[in-house]
Amino acid sequence: MIFGDFAIADAERVILADALGLPGRTLAKGAMISRRDLAGLAAAGITAVTGGRLEPGDFGEDDAAEIVATALTGPHLSRTAAVSGRVDLIAAARGVAVIDRQRVEALNLIDEAVAVATVPPGTIVDRGQPVAAVKVIPLGVDRRVVDAFVTFAGESPPLALVAPFRPLTVSMILSARPGAKRGALDKLAAAARTRVEAVGGRWIDELSCRHDTDGLGGAIESALARGCSLLLIGGSSSTIDRRDAVPQAIERAGGSVERFGFPASPGSLLVVGRIGSVPVIGVPGCVRSPRPNGFDLVLSRMMADLPVGRRDIASMAVGGLLEEWNAAEAPSRLAAVAGARR
Repeated sequence: MIFGDFAIADAERVILADALGLPGRTLAKGAMISRRDLAGLAAAGITAVTGGRLEPGDFGEDDAAEIVATALTGPHLSRTAAVSGRVDLIAAARGVAVIDRQRVEALNLIDEAVAVATVPPGTIVDRGQPVAAVKVIPLGVDRRVVDAFVTFAGESPPLALVAPFRPLTVSMILSARPGAKRGALDKLAAAARTRVEAVGGRWIDELSCRHDTDGLGGAIESALARGCSLLLIGGSSSTIDRRDAVPQAIERAGGSVERFGFPASPGSLLVVGRIGSVPVIGVPGCVRSPRPNGFDLVLSRMMADLPVGRRDIASMAVGGLLEEWNAAEAPSRLAAVAGARR
């Protein structure tokens, strides 16, 4: 693209860098000057305009943005029409935004003419909410630059997608030591249920038991027999060791503990495990608070059928210091900093 100042006599098909006011009408920024416009510009006393003229092989800003955005559109995303060189990728379902952080960074190093921005990986998004945006900076882009973006974006896996929430059925086991206050357990269950239902889960029931390996083992058996697809375990006593009651009960039930001790605060005493096909979360006491915590990071991923393995959990450490988040922001920001990798 040729950019600069053009005399009116040579300004036909120049794309304006700034809006120009003419008698009775305005030529908008990004408008291409027509032969009819030249007479109006001359009548207004304008002798030159600033803008760009596309050369053979160039794309205009809107065309370039739409081509790149099309290549970037992953599952459960839709696109807006291009306006001033910008196209938004919109969530087509409620779920978790899955962003390949490293590939997006690499994409933005291809050429400064095209910028791609996204929401933080792991953000909970509603249908219709922007997940990413493509912005073409100049008025025109060389086809070779556009092709480079398209080629890179077309490699698997997608750079951006939305993992929709599934209607998992959830049971919760509440374990108590002798003399424990029931009110604290009820508050824990109510807070967990609110979080589960906020991300599309269906709450089945709550089971009570002694806080020891045998008591938890019987409750786990009952919960699984009722057909839950996600099991939560919370108690009057936090889990502080892999040999504590909750991890031991998961393993005795034939399951495995993927992670004890979580790189988020609050929520560091969370347990992540699995019994057969049913994921299990040992719920920390901080869930009673409305503030975001490690439980929110794990729950949103499980509800969206995203993996929660050791590497996925480790990736949550960056951004896992949640203590400074304002409680009023909690409902809209749950899991906003979770790592979200396929």
